[in-house]
Amino acid sequence: DANVPFEDRKAMDMYTRHKREFERAIVRLQKVDRFGFFLDQPPAEFDESYDVTESDKESDDGIRLSVGRDIVFPDTPPFNFVVLKKRLDAGRYDLDMVVMEQKRRREIKHGLELVSGSKVAAIKSGKEGVDSENSHKKSGSDNNDETMEIDLNDSDETYESIARTMLHPVGIDWEAFNSDINGMCDWAMLRDPEGLSLGSGHLGHAAHKVKKLMEEMYTTYGCKRRLEMEQSEARYRYEKTLNACGNMEAAMQGKWRKKAYPERKYERLEKTSVICDGLSDIDKSYAIYELGTSIPDSFVGLAYTYDDSGQKSENWMKTVTDQTAAPKRKRKKKDADVPTEDPNASAVKEKNKAHTAAMALANDDGVVRAQVNGAMLSLLIQVQDKVMTDLGVMHHPEARSANWDDGDHLRDYRGGAAEVEQGNNMTTLTAKQAPEAGSSLPEVAEQEVWGIDCYTRRNVMTLIETEFSSEIATEFLEKWLLPAINACPIDLAHKMSTAAKILEGLPISTDTEDISMQTRQNSPDKNKPKSPESSVFLRTALESKIKQFGPPWLKAAARLIRLASDSLDEDDGFFRIHPKGHGSVVIGEQGLKANSLVTYYRGEVYPAWRWCEKLDAIELTQKQLGLRPNLPD
Repeated sequence: DANVPFEDRKAMDMYTRHKREFERAIVRLQKVDRFGFFLDQPPAEFDESYDVTESDKESDDGIRLSVGRDIVFPDTPPFNFVVLKKRLDAGRYDLDMVVMEQKRRREIKHGLELVSGSKVAAIKSGKEGVDSENSHKKSGSDNNDETMEIDLNDSDETYESIARTMLHPVGIDWEAFNSDINGMCDWAMLRDPEGLSLGSGHLGHAAHKVKKLMEEMYTTYGCKRRLEMEQSEARYRYEKTLNACGNMEAAMQGKWRKKAYPERKYERLEKTSVICDGLSDIDKSYAIYELGTSIPDSFVGLAYTYDDSGQKSENWMKTVTDQTAAPKRKRKKKDADVPTEDPNASAVKEKNKAHTAAMALANDDGVVRAQVNGAMLSLLIQVQDKVMTDLGVMHHPEARSANWDDGDHLRDYRGGAAEVEQGNNMTTLTAKQAPEAGSSLPEVAEQEVWGIDCYTRRNVMTLIETEFSSEIATEFLEKWLLPAINACPIDLAHKMSTAAKILEGLPISTDTEDISMQTRQNSPDKNKPKSPESSVFLRTALESKIKQFGPPWLKAAARLIRLASDSLDEDDGFFRIHPKGHGSVVIGEQGLKANSLVTYYRGEVYPAWRWCEKLDAIELTQKQLGLRPNLPD
C-alpha cells in the first residue's frame, strides 16, 4: 500500500525475511548431513501426518495467522528432516504472537482484579479513561459510559480482531526448532553411540555436526529474532502513542549526558567544627567565639525572618482582602479630567495605579494561590522545627550508612580513618575495626544518583496509562521506577530498559561488562582491588522489596516500558535519564520513619563576611572562564 509509511512496510516484511532465513538454516543443516542419514523416509512407527490446507495458512483478507494453534504436536522430537518438514508445513515453528498478546492482556486483567479485590477488573480500551467508581460495580450492572468492564471469565476479543491490530501476528519459533533439532540429534546418537568416535560416515558423527551447527545458528541470530519482532511491534504501537500525546513538558536542554558525574573528593575533617583557611589568628578567634551560644540546641529551618511587601506579608494579604471585598464604586474621572495645576493630581494618579495593580493581583488566582502556599509552607516549617526539637530528634543516633561497613577505606580520602558520630559521641575507627563497629543494619547508602525530567515523566505516564489507570501509573513511577533507576549499574543507569529489567526480575548483564573486563585486564592497575559497585546496596534492597510487596501488575508494567525503551531510538529522547551527582538512598527494609535524623551538617566554619567574599570570587571566576555553576552533591 502506497499510503503505508516506509518504516511500517519494512516492518511488515520482517516475517518474510525471518522465514527465508529460517528456510536457509534448514538447508544448511541438511548439507551438513553429507551421507543423508536424516533425509531417508522414516519408519512407519516414527512418521507423522498432518491435515493442512491452504485456507488454514492465510485468512481471507491476507493476514498471516498461525496455523499450528489448533494442532497438537507430539512431545517426542522428529525422527529426521522429513518429519521436521511436515511439522514445518503444519505450523509447528510459527510463533503465534496473537496468543502471546492475549496472554499478556489476561495477565494484566488478572493483576488488576487482584488489586481491586473484585470479580471484575476495569481495564482501559485504547485512550479512553477509566472510571474508578465503575471498577467496584457488579458485572451485571448497567454501564452506559465509555469504560469497558471485562469479566475474567468472559471471552476476550476474537483472535482475528486482535491479529488485525498487530503489525506482526506471527513469527518464527526458534526455541521450538532448536529443541526439536537437538532432540533429533540426541536420539540419533543414542541409536549409534559409537558413531562419534568412529568419525565421518556414521550416524552419530553426522548428528553431532548437525547439533553443533544448530547451536551456533541459534546463539548467533536465532535467539534474537523473537525479541526483534517484539520490539518492532512495540515501536509500531508506542511511537504513535507518544507522538500523539502532545507532551509539552519541560525537558533537560543541551547534550544528553549518559555518564555519572565524578565523585568530589573531600578532605577528612579532624573534628566537627573546623575554621576555614586564610584567616588571621584574631579572625579565627572571632569565628570560634561566634560559635558559642547560650541558646539550647534546636532546629532552625528558617534562619532569617523578613517582611517582603507585596510578597508574603500581612499587609499584602490585607490589601488583597480589602480590594476584593470593597463594593464597586462609580466610575471616577479619567486622569485627563484632573486639572494639571491641581497639586493632588500626581497623588491621584499614583493611587489609581496602585488600585489597578491590587485588583490585577486579586483577580489572578494563580498569584494568590502561590502566595498563600508560600506563607503556609513557612509556617509549616516552623511547626516542624519546633516538634522535632521537642522530641529531641537532634540527639538521636544518625542513620547508619552502608558505606561505613568498609570504613570508607576504598575511597580516596586523605584523612585515613572513618568517623562515626552518633549524637554527641564521637569515635575514630580504623578500616579493620569499622565492620564490627555497627550494631545496627544500614539504613542509607551513598552512591551516584540519577533522575528524569518532566518530559520523560509524562512519556512514562502516557504509556502506562494505555494499559492501566492513572493511579497505578503514578504508583509505578514514584514507588518502583525511580528507585530502580538508582539501583542500576553506573554504566547502564542512563537506559530506561535497565531499570525495567530490575523490576521484571531479568538479568541486566550485557556486553558492556565484558568490554569493561577486557579493558581492566589490559590496564596497568589490573591487580588493584576493584571497589564494590555503589548501587548494589539499593538493588539488593529493591529486589527484596519486590519479592515481599511487589503488586501483581508490576512486571507487566515494567515489560511495557522495557519494550518501548529498547524499540524506540535513543536519539528521539523519549526516555532520557540524567545524572544528578552523588547522594544518599534509603536501603532499610522499614525505610526512614518520620522525624528521623539522617546525619549532621559538617563542614568548615566561615565568618559571614568571608563566606560572601568566597561566593563573589567563585562567581567572578566562572564569568571570566565561562564555567557553568556546579551543582551540589
